[in-house]
Amino acid sequence: MCRHIEYYIVLIMKNIQLFFGACIIVGFLSSCATTQQTARPNQQSVNKYTASFPTKDVSDQLVAIQQSVKRITSKANFRIHFFNNQNLTLKEIRQSPNIGKLASKNESVQRGIAGTAVAILRNDNHIALVTARHVVSFPDTIVTYKQGKNIPQHKFVASIGIKKKQNNYLIYKYRLLTMHKIAEDKKHDLALIDVPVEGTKVDIPPLDITYGHAKRLQVGSFIYIFGYPLGAEMVTRGIVSKPNYDGRGSFLTDAIFNHGISGGLIAASDNNFRTFQWVGMAVTASATQQQVLIPNPNNGQDYYNHQAYTDTAYVSKKKTINYGLTSSTPVDQILAFLIQNEAKLKKIGLSVSNLQ
Repeated sequence: MCRHIEYYIVLIMKNIQLFFGACIIVGFLSSCATTQQTARPNQQSVNKYTASFPTKDVSDQLVAIQQSVKRITSKANFRIHFFNNQNLTLKEIRQSPNIGKLASKNESVQRGIAGTAVAILRNDNHIALVTARHVVSFPDTIVTYKQGKNIPQHKFVASIGIKKKQNNYLIYKYRLLTMHKIAEDKKHDLALIDVPVEGTKVDIPPLDITYGHAKRLQVGSFIYIFGYPLGAEMVTRGIVSKPNYDGRGSFLTDAIFNHGISGGLIAASDNNFRTFQWVGMAVTASATQQQVLIPNPNNGQDYYNHQAYTDTAYVSKKKTINYGLTSSTPVDQILAFLIQNEAKLKKIGLSVSNLQ
């Protein structure tokens, strides 16, 4: 009888040890799992840009950034040759020693476009800026073709425009500073420009905020956009709606862009607006395009309602911006572009290694 009692006592003690051992193991695993779950959101929040409106005065920081964002403009002169009375192919026209005599009509026209550029580097002789390529690039040749029922498509030339001259300027305190395009990336719509400033009193500081990472933007990230829409110096805001939609950091915002802001700087903050980082460049807004008839753009005449127009009518492409849907180039792509053109920067005494 005693042996049976001892046996049960031993068995009960072993079960108690197993029970407490299991509790300790389960408790340890539970504590580890709890630690991992609480660490993840904290880690993610550190790496993302702030998704709230500023709760402090950031005007001084915005003014400092604004000093490095400048207005630019480009103008190109074209000689347009019209072939209204002849059916000529592009090859036949190019083989002619004198296109002007071959054409039925010749005119000179000027085209212009305005935008924004960001100063990134400078020394005593040069300032390097980046902008959108389409702001400082015009095609060398513009060809239009005749259309009609019995006319083969893209065969007979209606007109050909040949670029004769192009001038690019940075507007600084009501002065036009000549600038030169030293590199471009057509695929990503980027251009690197140089403004010679030797012997001048031009005070344009390079951007003094750090380069960020556009892939860290999140839905709702609050951004500031600096530029010159319609030629006016502006600071506006937006909310990121679709971050990293192409895997390269490109993002959509609801910012209200207008003509002239292309090339503008986009800044965000990852520490509740204590500091800012450059995260992208304003490039394009969603737009619809229409073709409309306009009077001769070269005669400078004013027309009034119900006045009969008897001169030649011209076709013009008119773009209507769909506000609130804007795509931007990520700063990561801008940095890659600058690194690719390090050799060209060194020719004017500048280097990517000196960037903020």
